[in-house]
Amino acid sequence: MTSDHEAEIGDAERVALNYAKPDIRPKLASFFALDRRLGQIVANSSESLLGQMRIAWWRDMLSASARDRPAGDVVLDAIGASWGGDAQLLQPLADAWEVFLIAEELTADILSQFAQGRATPLAQAFGCAHEGLAKRAQQAGSLWALANTAAHVSDQTEREQILELARAELSVNTPIGSMPRALAVLTALSRRSIRRGGHPLMVGRGAALAALRAGLIGK
Repeated sequence: MTSDHEAEIGDAERVALNYAKPDIRPKLASFFALDRRLGQIVANSSESLLGQMRIAWWRDMLSASARDRPAGDVVLDAIGASWGGDAQLLQPLADAWEVFLIAEELTADILSQFAQGRATPLAQAFGCAHEGLAKRAQQAGSLWALANTAAHVSDQTEREQILELARAELSVNTPIGSMPRALAVLTALSRRSIRRGGHPLMVGRGAALAALRAGLIGK
């Protein structure tokens, strides 16, 4: 059964969750839900100041103790239940979306900072204690962040800027079989999306097969 906050998660991310280990699935799900919520704030903010205020609220909630957070928001409640006292580790996600919101133009530095900010808490959600695995998770998270963004940007020039950076990251050909299965699925779908010019990650007849192959056999 899909929980309320998981209903806010994108198709590709929901597919990846199916391959996540039970002990990390709640953390991963609430990360994806928060990422999508922050992305919606940015997309729907006609004025950057209003968007910054809404992002600041989330940043405050992530740093607040559980007793100081209001109840009733399905995403915030899920974060409290899954991340507990480590909710502040999600703050780089809020920072990343704010950088994207206020950027006057999407330079390579801005895009890299944005992608890394989204990737850091994603890698932490997997609990990668081994240094090599943590690095691979960070790289995979950055690739996903770029592919996910390219798929949602309507301006062709901006999409091509994002894809240019994403294609450079494709050269870091980390074997999918060395990743946690949920991350392998995200990586396979991200690579496919980038190679197809920034299409949504689950678009096309081959998307489900790519996810299945990555999730089951790491290819």
